[in-house]
Amino acid sequence: MAKPQVSTLRVPPQVFKFSESSVLKKTTRRNVNYVCKDSEDTKLQIQVSKLGRKVYITNARVKGGNPTKVTHGVVGEIKLKDAKEMHTNAMSLIRQGINPNEVTPEEELPSIRDSIEN
Repeated sequence: MAKPQVSTLRVPPQVFKFSESSVLKKTTRRNVNYVCKDSEDTKLQIQVSKLGRKVYITNARVKGGNPTKVTHGVVGEIKLKDAKEMHTNAMSLIRQGINPNEVTPEEELPSIRDSIEN
């Protein structure tokens, strides 16, 4: 006999304009995990856990693939301006059909001067 499935209560995402102060005020700790979306770009989101951890993410779909979540960093450790810049970089890769999670950042090659000094 199959077990009956229990549905879980979904919390609808909060939508507001992200600013440094509004992010800290409106993303309070609750008893459930929930998501906050930016009113200017709904693909930029903040994921808030039950324990109160807040993380900037980009939630988008690569063309012909599954939905992809790209984590940018913890709220408070990185600034909103930097998170928005990372979001635009991730979205440009997604529009090209590249999954940002599979791209490795290129290492900066040392200049000749640095190599001689070392």
